[in-house]
Amino acid sequence: MNKALRGKWLWRYGNEETALWRRVIVSKYGRGERNWWPKEVRQSHGVGLWRGIMELYDLFKKNVSCRVGKGERTQFWLDEWIGEGTLCVRFPHVFNISNAKNGVVADMFQFDQNGTRWDFQLRRERYEWEDEQFHQLMTLMEGVQIVEANDMWRWKPDRHGNFSVKSFYEEMAKLESLQSQGATHIYPYRLVWKVDIPSKVQFFMWTVLHNRILTADNLIHRGSQVNPRCSFCDNLNESISHLLLHCSVSLNVWSMLMMPYPEVYPNLFTVVSVEEWLNLWPPGTQQEFGSKVWSYLPYAVFWTLWKTRNHMIFRQKTVDVETICREVKFTIWYWCSSWKRRKKYRYQDLDDKWSDVLTGRIHPL
Repeated sequence: MNKALRGKWLWRYGNEETALWRRVIVSKYGRGERNWWPKEVRQSHGVGLWRGIMELYDLFKKNVSCRVGKGERTQFWLDEWIGEGTLCVRFPHVFNISNAKNGVVADMFQFDQNGTRWDFQLRRERYEWEDEQFHQLMTLMEGVQIVEANDMWRWKPDRHGNFSVKSFYEEMAKLESLQSQGATHIYPYRLVWKVDIPSKVQFFMWTVLHNRILTADNLIHRGSQVNPRCSFCDNLNESISHLLLHCSVSLNVWSMLMMPYPEVYPNLFTVVSVEEWLNLWPPGTQQEFGSKVWSYLPYAVFWTLWKTRNHMIFRQKTVDVETICREVKFTIWYWCSSWKRRKKYRYQDLDDKWSDVLTGRIHPL
């Protein structure tokens, strides 16, 4: 129960914006999303009180939805605020073409003589196959009422939306029960939104973990008439796990890129899902460049395999394994562009001395 008391501080953080203690936390750790959620504590050392509280953040956030007033703090796509689940997962086609993926609810509407007019800030005209989700989302928005009140958190385990230490303790007990049964990884949140990769790749990974990307099996399940065979090998039916993990082409890509760590590669044959593979992904070298490259590697492989598959289908391009591997390396280098230390390293080393990079034998200039 003492541990559950920490959850009350997370709840107060979202509802006591002007409190002195909250300003102290913000001053020390920075602001989180829209000054709404607390910022993750990233230090790898120390036993501070707030660090201990934030250990419960994932469980806490899973049980919070938003009660929208003026819509100035609730993220339209990424917070849960209308119905079950976030809109980015429920309407992925519309989310994918929105220019306001991190926008709040207030960014998405205007008042006119006809009432509330919703504008999802789409970057292009919709394709026909995107219309169904768009109209479903517009229908959902018809029931939204914008009022002159601040956005608030709602505690989902309580029917009135009120947080209590007792209910948080019960959620912790449920989690511990799942973990004791072997379900130690039930939150894909950290595998996606906490990873320093481009937002469009985060969204892609989120849809992968929720079995939403449009592989052949998912298209057929939705009623489309498509060839069920894998675009790479043309031997087995295409599914997410087959395409990204177990296809002969994908296996060759993984094998080539993981050559410096031969003891890790066989684990690929023991997993059945992308989430399981990410949870098994071990830490790499302690050297800064090698560590960053290794942490990006699985995401870059998934992203590159998916793009390559789409190019083969829609542009009739043929690509070999070596080309895919080079594209993975270039993608990782591009993702490192926001890292200030990248200027101390060379892309040529990444391309020509891959094993040395991953094993920490490449040092800054």
